[in-house]
Amino acid sequence: MLQRSLLLFLLFGWGILSAQQPITVDILSYNIRYNTPDDGVHRWDNRKPKLESLLPIMQPDVIGFQEALFLQVRDLQEMLPGYEYVGVGRKDGGVNGEMVPIFYKADRFHVLYQGTFWLSDQPDEPGSVGWDAALPRIATWVVLEDKKNDKELLVVNTHFDHAGAQSRTQSAQLLLAKIPELAQGRPYVVLGDFNAQPEEEPVQQLLAKWLDARAEAPTVMGPEATFTGFTSPEPKKRIDYIFISPLLTVNHFSTISTNMPGSFFSDHLPIKAQVVLP
Repeated sequence: MLQRSLLLFLLFGWGILSAQQPITVDILSYNIRYNTPDDGVHRWDNRKPKLESLLPIMQPDVIGFQEALFLQVRDLQEMLPGYEYVGVGRKDGGVNGEMVPIFYKADRFHVLYQGTFWLSDQPDEPGSVGWDAALPRIATWVVLEDKKNDKELLVVNTHFDHAGAQSRTQSAQLLLAKIPELAQGRPYVVLGDFNAQPEEEPVQQLLAKWLDARAEAPTVMGPEATFTGFTSPEPKKRIDYIFISPLLTVNHFSTISTNMPGSFFSDHLPIKAQVVLP
């Protein structure tokens, strides 16, 4: 009888235990600073080798980059074999202007739907500038389906305007309106550079509906602040976030201190969260 019970467990019990294992997704958000010769010693050509050494080691399942020009996206593709991406340039919906691309592991996920909208009162108009923003701003989104278990996740990557306070507030309201339409009941993650600190109105608006992955994580590593500039490796303020829908939980969160005196990977630090799919 004991042998028969053991045989039944080996045949069926292990599958039951395996099915109960949580399904996690590692998500990274990183403003890599756009390529400009004005950065001098910190221009992209000098920083690129540092990211080439960092990103393949980290191997998150999903990455949202901000401030990536098209040629930088090409560089990121070379750094990240096995990943594919969605995203367009903010100037024209093609390859012109900064992108907020979403990279994902192609062997794990299918893309079900994808798109980009502009943070303006004409969100479907490529290149439109919203409210008092200095520049066009966008949000790129993708619905990913896990190939192994058919679970779906909406990922949204964005970058709020640096100059227009009204634009940041209105952009938060636009996200709150648009994302439930895109999610259609799915769990979602919204990440990026929001150019607003935790106590400021845009972030407070988002926290009224969404959860801050850092605050929800039982384990947190690294500094709270995320923006360094190119003056000191110590971060000055927190403007980068990973927000999650109430359907998700977080195992851990980290702000990765990449910079050293005189050696910068970017003027932001990357942030990473491991979320658990329902």
